Amino acid sequence: MGQIDYSALLNYAKLWGACFSGSAISYFYGSHTGTKAVKDKLRQIMPRKPDVSYERAAAIITVLGGTIGGMLAYAPDGPGHALAAGIAGPAAMMTLMGRKKKPKRKPRS
Repeated sequence: MGQIDYSALLNYAKLWGACFSGSAISYFYGSHTGTKAVKDKLRQIMPRKPDVSYERAAAIITVLGGTIGGMLAYAPDGPGHALAAGIAGPAAMMTLMGRKKKPKRKPRS
């Protein structure tokens, strides 16, 4: 039987942990500054729910989505890169979801 390389598994777990920490930091900073993009989208998807359910769902979706997205998109090779990937994932998600639609231009006559 083959042996398991625990050091490689531990390094991989450290990367995911650092990315998760970065995602949590980014989410809490974004919610502290008043970014409500994810909560507004959830209100559109699931109307007539208590505000607490939107807060919890937004936290779970943003942090887990940011962690998975950061690890897949940036493929970090060290804990510092994983932390940066974790911060960038939710920040990009909150920025993209918070964009306002551009007003339509009136054609020139």
